[in-house]
Amino acid sequence: MAFLDEWLGKVWPGDCMEFMRRLPDGCVDLTLTDPPYGVGLLKDDTCVFQWFDDARRISRNLVFTPGIVNVREFPKADWVLSWRKPAACSRGKGGFNTWEPILVYGTLSKPAGKADEITAHLGVPEADWHPCPKPPKLWSELVQRYSIGGGIVFDPFMGSGTTGLICEQLGRPWLGCEINPTYAALAEKRIAAERARVKLDFSEATP
Repeated sequence: MAFLDEWLGKVWPGDCMEFMRRLPDGCVDLTLTDPPYGVGLLKDDTCVFQWFDDARRISRNLVFTPGIVNVREFPKADWVLSWRKPAACSRGKGGFNTWEPILVYGTLSKPAGKADEITAHLGVPEADWHPCPKPPKLWSELVQRYSIGGGIVFDPFMGSGTTGLICEQLGRPWLGCEINPTYAALAEKRIAAERARVKLDFSEATP
């Protein structure tokens, strides 16, 4: 576990598959991610299932946004959530859609008392340098549903850094990977700013 401990609270600037091969089975509570579908990186089935299989191996729960057209590429999920995006739509073969599926694999696939639809608007102004940052509201809800306090959260496609940012807010240990060096650096910067803000808020609230 020394390798895992070394990277807690950090973004690995490289290939997530290389990183995950170094991790033992079941070492993280939740893998939460948004794979880079639709940009030519995951068209090869081998690549898709390599990341999925390793993420499933190391995680108690695996939750991710596959994109509507890619749902059939993955094994049957334990549950499927709907992310509703008000005032946002895209054209697909079935017409315009204002939602996206979220695939859930693991032991907390149907949390008690929770609806299977989460509403969150698109747009993250502080991460406008990334083409597809996921809304903090959506990610916060998923982290709270599918991880436990003190449980490690992992993101193999860190992108804009939203997973790390939310974990800093919620006090969850986290680690992640991002193969694009520019995004990796900007995600680290965004997360560091949030970490400083959380510490400041905590110190001001402590008598």
